Amino acid sequence: MNTTTEVDSKELDTSSEGIYSWVIDDPPDINVQNYSGYNLTIYMDDELMFEIIDEENRWIMNVSYSEHLLKALSTDSATITIDVTDNTDYSWSIE
Repeated sequence: MNTTTEVDSKELDTSSEGIYSWVIDDPPDINVQNYSGYNLTIYMDDELMFEIIDEENRWIMNVSYSEHLLKALSTDSATITIDVTDNTDYSWSIE
């Protein structure tokens, strides 16, 4: 049974003289930015993440690689599905 997960990989061409480096970053994060004019309750995959006031931003940290459904609930609701496939941060601006 394989219990390892590939976090990152990079191919380096070292055929020329130089100094090479490889930075392995932490897992992806999602920055939620609220410009909706409302205070919102944020859910990811139907799990409560946090409440966010108007003109505030907050982070969902260390998001697993997968497709995630994000919901912002108030009187007016917003949803988005983000497919987390790369070791990078993602952003969702609610206006």
